[in-house]
Amino acid sequence: MTALGTAAQARGYALNHARLEPGWRVLDIGPGRFPLSGSGDIWHLDCDPAMLAGLSPDRCIIADLDRLPLPLRDREFDFVWCSHVIEHVADPVAVAAELARIAPRGLLVAPHAFKDALFNFEDPTHRWWCFPPAAPGGALRVMPVEVARVSALYDAELRAALGRLYRTEPQRSCDHATLKHWVDTHEHDLDVIMPWAGELRVEVIR
Repeated sequence: MTALGTAAQARGYALNHARLEPGWRVLDIGPGRFPLSGSGDIWHLDCDPAMLAGLSPDRCIIADLDRLPLPLRDREFDFVWCSHVIEHVADPVAVAAELARIAPRGLLVAPHAFKDALFNFEDPTHRWWCFPPAAPGGALRVMPVEVARVSALYDAELRAALGRLYRTEPQRSCDHATLKHWVDTHEHDLDVIMPWAGELRVEVIR
């Protein structure tokens, strides 16, 4: 198992679903605030140079998942880690095929559509609602975000209130404490976590 730094351990709930072997070349797509780090041969890819600041420049790749193919060779990496990215891209089916081109295996993480709704669609840059496979071994299912419907439902005051309720506000009652504890310990259960090998499939549903 590749040793990971403390920042990456914040995403360990997902990494528990994957085995990273010593010596593998690992590509971390969309590192955000928690880039993978450690003793492995880890590279980072993002379209925004600012998101790669502070990382080793010789291990950073600036590339846009909306402009395929990526400037990478077939099977250039042994493992691809892609967390909370697929919901932002223009063509998730093409991106999934591209990830399978550059690596034989990986781990894909996306927020469940219910999580988006639970937090009142707090991220307006999401293009897709994501759902787990209909059956084990199936495709990640994605549905285009209905922008008009989201705009009608979105309420800045409600979103802020939900953030306080689930994440930051002091516990007001036993019921609130129970709810907040569940969110604190199970929010990651609202993510769709897909380890894959050989093929990564995404299906658009409408």
